[in-house]
Parts: sequence; structure tokens; C-alpha cells
Amino acid sequence: MTIEYASAWSADNATSIAASSIANTATDTTGEISGDAASIEFGFQIVYGGTATQGVKAYLLHHSGTAYQDVSDNPPAIELPYSVSGTHDFSWTVTGLAAGKYKVHLTNNSGATVTATVNYRTSTVNSTDTSAATAGDMLATLINADVSITGATTLTSSAFGKRHVCTGSSDYTITLPAVSSNDQKAIEFIFNQNAGVLITIDGNGSETIGTNLTRSYIPDESAVMQVGGGIWNSFESLVYPEFFAHRNSVNQTGISDVTWTKVEYNDDSTDPGTDPFAIFDAATNYRFTANRPGSWQIRHQVNIAGTTLTEGWAGLWLNTSSGGPTRQSPLIVVGSANGYGAVDATMSLVKSDYLHAITYGNVASGTVTVVGGAVVSYFTARWLGHG
Repeated sequence: MTIEYASAWSADNATSIAASSIANTATDTTGEISGDAASIEFGFQIVYGGTATQGVKAYLLHHSGTAYQDVSDNPPAIELPYSVSGTHDFSWTVTGLAAGKYKVHLTNNSGATVTATVNYRTSTVNSTDTSAATAGDMLATLINADVSITGATTLTSSAFGKRHVCTGSSDYTITLPAVSSNDQKAIEFIFNQNAGVLITIDGNGSETIGTNLTRSYIPDESAVMQVGGGIWNSFESLVYPEFFAHRNSVNQTGISDVTWTKVEYNDDSTDPGTDPFAIFDAATNYRFTANRPGSWQIRHQVNIAGTTLTEGWAGLWLNTSSGGPTRQSPLIVVGSANGYGAVDATMSLVKSDYLHAITYGNVASGTVTVVGGAVVSYFTARWLGHG
């Protein structure tokens, strides 16, 4: 069930009220508000024509089918603030209303002649017709009022004010309505798709979501997209994927010198939940694969050793398994035997981009060894945001 206010306020309804109480008769239909008014918002302008001793009081009367309530029936009411004279503007919102007809009843005990201008806007209720349904059916309708999305779709203006639950087993894109004529309207998304599935929200071609044309979401996230200032603004609850891989104190030996070589980090058990995002392969390819687009903070720290080590490097391969590094940083060589250091990089990646941690050593003889202690040699990455 969704509630949306009408797009415009009603016309002004001006009434001159004498300096005594007034009451609407049961058959008076002037100013009647009809429809499924789940809530009504009123705007009042009260002009006191003389010295007032108290404020005008407003009652919201419901039509029973045969007559309007009386003030003595204790309907919703508010006493409007006042000063001794002058013009005053107020608002009043009444919620939780049953469908039917309503009207405002004003009483004036202020001691002064009052001119009251009243306008209003109502909410409408979008729901399934349950006229022939059981109470259980109606409850199910209300509970399951979310809109289901299971694949690529283009939303229309009817999506505003509704919550959309997104599921599915493969990637897809949802295109938002145009922002034109929809200022301050919002759409909610809940992302419950299968693990590894990416759902992309497209801001309708050239219309941006913040500074991005698109934003992508993984399971267990949510977002409210609201139009404002000619763009989409996103209010999000996000998950930040990360991993930490190491060699669990086992050295990697036999690495050829003066050759960029992949470090086989084969343990990610210290990753929260043992790699719940499944973004690091610690068994076969020994690489990190991005599960969503955006900015990622990458760090590869390594300690290498060898006979008369004269040079060492830490590096990264992006979307390749050989050749020169995509990123690199020199190691500090200590005592011609060990090199320590790290390469840090903030990288803009798309889904399925992958990175290998690599190293390079120059020794006088023999091969290079990666020292396996998790304190000195490790590979880690964390998603920073949409970028």
C-alpha cells in the first residue's frame, strides 16, 4: 500500500466568521472533502479583525453515512495559535483516516471577527480491491504490497512512493523514470538477489545519480532514489566487500630472479566470515576479482629473501597473468638478504576485473623466496564506494 499526496493544493476557501461559535449543519456540503483520504494536510490563514483572547479551533468531522459528527463526538481537533490581532498562517496534518467524506468545522471564541482561509490536500491509497476477500486475504495484500523486480525493467512514474524488492540469478539493469516534473518524489529499492549478482540502477540515460550515470548494488543493500535539483539523489545502506589473503607462515620458494612472478597467497581464512564475498581465489588462480564497479583500495605487502639481494619490487597485474606490472613499488633491501615493502593503489575497477599480487627480486645466485608470515607478506583490498 502506498500513500501519495495530490499534486496541488485545493483552491482557497475563504469564510468570514463572526465573533461567536459557528457550526456546520448535518446537510451542509460546502467544503466537503471526499475520497480515500488516508491523511489530509490543511493550510489555514486566520485574520483577526480585532483584539483576540484565544485562538480559532478547528475540528475535522467525518460523515457517518447519514450525517457529520458533532463537535461533542470528540473528533480530531486543534486550537490554532494566535496573537491579539493580525494575519497568521498555520498547517495541520491528520493521518490514519478511514475512507469517506470529511469537512472542517471552525469555532471562533476569540472575541474578534475572524476571516479564515482554508485549503487542503489529501492522500490517496493504492491497494488491491478486497471487497470480496477475507480478512486474511486483506492482511496478505497489505503485507505483500512491495513491487517485485526479477529482471531488466524500465520504471514509469507509477513507481514513485513504492518499495521495490529486487531478486534474480543473473545481472540486470533497472532504468529510472525521467526526473522532469517529479521533483522531491522518491523510489525505494531492496536488493535481495542471489550471491554474486549485480543489479545496476540507470539514471535514465544522461540523468545522473549524484555524479554517476549508473550505480550498482550487491545483495543485502538498499537505496532510496529521490529527485532533487534536476538529478537523482541516492540515500543508501551499503556493504563494503573486502578480503585479506596471506600464506599462513609457509614460504613460497623457487621464484626465478629478475622475473615478475605471481605470489600464491593461498589462505584467506582471516577474512571476515572466511571470504563471504567470494572475491579472492586462494586455491587455483590466487587472485582477487572485483564483484562490483567503483573505487577499490589495494595493498600488496611482501617480504622477499635471497642470496645477496640487490633489488626487490612489489607489484600488481591487472587483468593479465604475465608481463610487466600494472602498479609497482620498490622494496627496501636490508643486509643484502631481505627486501621489505608494499605497493598501495586506489583503482577504479568494474565487475570481473582481476588483480594478481606479484613480486620481483634480483639476487646474485639462486632463486627468490617470499617469506610466508602473514605479518610481512599479504594481499588485501576493500571497496571504497561508487567512485
